[in-house]
Amino acid sequence: MTDFPRTATGERAQVHSDPRLQAVLTELREDIQFGRVDTDVSEVLQERLLALDIFLDDDEIEALAAEVESHASR
Repeated sequence: MTDFPRTATGERAQVHSDPRLQAVLTELREDIQFGRVDTDVSEVLQERLLALDIFLDDDEIEALAAEVESHASR
């Protein structure tokens, strides 16, 4: 299980530097661009992260899902 450390203000630290997370985000972004995701992006992201034993809270999942959707729509 990966528990990402927190900064003094409670923000996630090192989340974006985890190569497994980056791979999941890249793959999900591509899946959205090519129409392979037809459900809620945050649910798909959470399932993929759980498969890798990466646990983030719901707010973090939602924020990352929004980032992925934003980048995929460009």
